[in-house]
Amino acid sequence: QIDEYVLSIRQCHTREEFAQLLRDWVDGLTDERGMARRRVRVDVLGSSVSRPSLRDQLAEVDQQVAREVAALLLIAHDRGWINMPFDLETAAMWWYGMLNGRYMLEHTADAARLAEWDRIATTAMLAVVFTDNPPTG
Repeated sequence: QIDEYVLSIRQCHTREEFAQLLRDWVDGLTDERGMARRRVRVDVLGSSVSRPSLRDQLAEVDQQVAREVAALLLIAHDRGWINMPFDLETAAMWWYGMLNGRYMLEHTADAARLAEWDRIATTAMLAVVFTDNPPTG
């Protein structure tokens, strides 16, 4: 899947196209399949509390995901679209954690509330990625 993301970023020609791509990714991560992945993720995270070897395995996967997302952000950085004053891997882990936090609403919230969470998450993500001048819309 990371190869698809790399290809998508490489197909962007402008900062605005990249920003729209990020918005589209949020939409894709918050759909029904994203909700199912989060349910499994939260279940596994909970199980890892008392299972150090599982927690170590999860930490390894988390670090790999952070490296992959950081590499995606580096493409945008190298093209001059972003100038994040943050460590890219740490920013990726922040995003990953924030997105997993959506689980807290997913089993009780109505569609309007979930849409509002998505709007807040997208706004926050764009503000972090485009620290110097977040896009609107």
